[in-house]
Amino acid sequence: MDLFLKTYKALFKKEFGDYGFRCLGSTHWRVVNDVYQAFHLWRISRDGTCQLSFGIVPLCYEMEAYHVRFGALLSFQPYDFLGCKEYCWRYDTKSEESIKGCCHQVILFIRSYLIPYFERGIDCKSAREENLKIYAYRYERFCTAAQGNSELLQQVGEYWPGGEFECLMAIKIGEYGQAAEYLLKQIASRKKHLEENRTREEDYEEDYYERQEGYIAEWTSLLDHCMARDKEFFIDFLRESERKSRIALGLEKEESKEGKAT
Repeated sequence: MDLFLKTYKALFKKEFGDYGFRCLGSTHWRVVNDVYQAFHLWRISRDGTCQLSFGIVPLCYEMEAYHVRFGALLSFQPYDFLGCKEYCWRYDTKSEESIKGCCHQVILFIRSYLIPYFERGIDCKSAREENLKIYAYRYERFCTAAQGNSELLQQVGEYWPGGEFECLMAIKIGEYGQAAEYLLKQIASRKKHLEENRTREEDYEEDYYERQEGYIAEWTSLLDHCMARDKEFFIDFLRESERKSRIALGLEKEESKEGKAT
């Protein structure tokens, strides 16, 4: 472990050791109720630049172990917070003083922005509200940047409001209408891009179209259940999805075919 990571992890443990975060590689994470909260420290280059990505993910999104180690699923950046102007932090790789100063800046951001965000988003209902605030701020910035560009505005609209995680959170709290709204947009957008790619005859991986059609079929099935307000289906769907996530995170043991935990 190099000096930067050693300093960063020591400072984090001293400041937030009682908050229940686990550490894997450069990712700190914890599970609160039915959500996964995490942030990942990225080393953008060897010249002394680092950045954080973070997010709150519903456990009913089927997670894999590599999602934790590599900071996958964490799409928010520091500047996504209203009032935060940080994009990344820089330090002199040969200066211990510079490294410590940079680590203190990262810890200050975590204390000022991330911890309050996590403390407010403690379950699917509250986490969805927090994530949508970030998306709203993002949307406002995108619209400002895209003024006069109708094509870009249309692209931004395809992913509003929220994303797949917020859709699953809506399902978890019984907001089937809002989940259906998102699914309808995603299915239409995915079909549109799929047809455009076919027309352009782009050179994709052999199973690209099969995978995309699989996503569409999966989302269409979820949409049908949302439209039918199929609570019984979602009880089983959510329970099984959360179980798989807990197993992937090492919070629960997987049962063997004989019914014993492995």
